Amino acid sequence: MTELQHHEKQVILYTKGWFERTSDVIEDLKVIYAKYFGSEPQYYSDMDIYRLLVKLVFKTTEPHRIEEFMIDMMNRWHRWDGTSMLYKCDLRKAIELLHGVLSGLMVLDKNGNIILDLGESDYNILSPKKKGEI
Repeated sequence: MTELQHHEKQVILYTKGWFERTSDVIEDLKVIYAKYFGSEPQYYSDMDIYRLLVKLVFKTTEPHRIEEFMIDMMNRWHRWDGTSMLYKCDLRKAIELLHGVLSGLMVLDKNGNIILDLGESDYNILSPKKKGEI
């Protein structure tokens, strides 16, 4: 079983819908990381969030899912200009893709055994999702 740090568990719980969300996922993730590291959200760039999510995806995801993610990313952002491939990465879209990979992580096996222990949601970080919305 993969050992996760507290903030990593909270990020995955966030992607799975256990916290109330604002209209900006990246800003919510900045709050989670800032509270964990004892700083303020404004000190994190979108690229910081991307890097932290990439590390978490590699730590928690099976290799074939990472391959699918990388292929999907390239399929979204390449185009042929007649002589060569051009790539344009949209950082927000990349973060959304990583968010999707994390939200799909299996935490229980088919027999109901825990394979990824996420612990409890820490509502000192973000507010809980309203009753009936999970």
